[in-house]
Amino acid sequence: MSGLKDKHQFCKCNNCEEVFFDTNPSEQPFFEIPKDKGYRELPTIKEEDGDEVYFIKGCPTCKTDGFLKDIEEEEEL
Repeated sequence: MSGLKDKHQFCKCNNCEEVFFDTNPSEQPFFEIPKDKGYRELPTIKEEDGDEVYFIKGCPTCKTDGFLKDIEEEEEL
């Protein structure tokens, strides 16, 4: 994995279009950060469903992980 030192996996919110470092990646490829862009980690968000409380990694703007999509192509960054 030495060739992946400066590469990351990313995900994108399909609602607000913000791109994040993927903190729960699957099999998507690794990419370098484009020189003119910056990204942040997905924050932990508290979700409540009646008496149930959940903590998820999700978009801070949209307050959910329901719109997140793995980035598979470098052009999506």
